[in-house]
Amino acid sequence: MENEKREFRQENVKPHFMQRLAGGIIDICLILLSFWGLHTLLLKTPIANSFNSYRHDALVILDNYKLESGYGEKIYITDENKRELEDYLSYEEKVDNETKTYVVKEKGNATKEEYESYTTMVKESDEYKSANFNMRLMNYLIILLSGGVVEILFLFIIPLLNKRRATLGEIFSEQGLFSIKYEEYARWYHLLIRFLFIFIFESALPYLFLDIYSFIVMPVLFLIIASIGSKGRNLHDLISRTMKIDKKSYAPLVPEDV
Repeated sequence: MENEKREFRQENVKPHFMQRLAGGIIDICLILLSFWGLHTLLLKTPIANSFNSYRHDALVILDNYKLESGYGEKIYITDENKRELEDYLSYEEKVDNETKTYVVKEKGNATKEEYESYTTMVKESDEYKSANFNMRLMNYLIILLSGGVVEILFLFIIPLLNKRRATLGEIFSEQGLFSIKYEEYARWYHLLIRFLFIFIFESALPYLFLDIYSFIVMPVLFLIIASIGSKGRNLHDLISRTMKIDKKSYAPLVPEDV
C-alpha cells in the first residue's frame, strides 16, 4: 500500500522539460550578462596589462606588413578626420621638421597581389605568431577569471545559500538539487564537485574550441541529454551523485523538521 502511494505521488522525479528550459534560459542570461560585464571591466584594469601589451605588438606588426606590402597606406590625422580614426593605433613621424601623427589603413584600391603579399607575410611571420599567441593566451586567462568568478557565484554560492540547492533559474522554475545517496537536498560538497566539473569540463575546455558560443551550446546539449534520460542526469550529476528534481515532488528519506 505504501509503495503504491509513493508511486502515485511520483516522489523525487526529474523536472518537466519546460521547467528545465525556463530555468536554463534564466541562468544562461544571468551568467552571460555578468560574464560580459566582468570581462569588460577587467580589460580596463592592470590585470589586462599583459594582454594589452601583446595586442599592441601584434597590431604594430600587422601595420608594418600592410605598409611593406603596399596593402595599406598612411593616413595623417587632421582635425577633420581624427574622430573617425580614433580607434586605430596611431604613430608619429617627422615630416619637414614637423611631428605628425598617422594611422595605417587598408587601401581602398589595393590590388590582389598586394593583398596576397600581405597575407603571406602574416602567415610566415614568427614574430606575429608569437605576439598573437601570447595575446590570445592572456585573453583566455582573463576569460577564465571572469567565468570562474561568475560561475562560482551563480552555480555554487547562490545554491549553497538556499535549502533547495537551486540556482536562481531553478528557484524560479521550482527545481531542486537532490542527493542520490542521502535522498534529500544536496550537501555543500555535492555543489562544490558539481561546480568544479562544470567549470573545467563544460566551460573552460569547450571555450577553447567554441569560444563564446560554448555558453550556449553546452547548456543546450545537456538540456537535450537530460530530457532524454529517465532520471534527467548529466555528467556533472553522475560525478556529484546528484539529480535535479521537481520541487513539488520532493520527499526526503527521513522527514525534515518544519
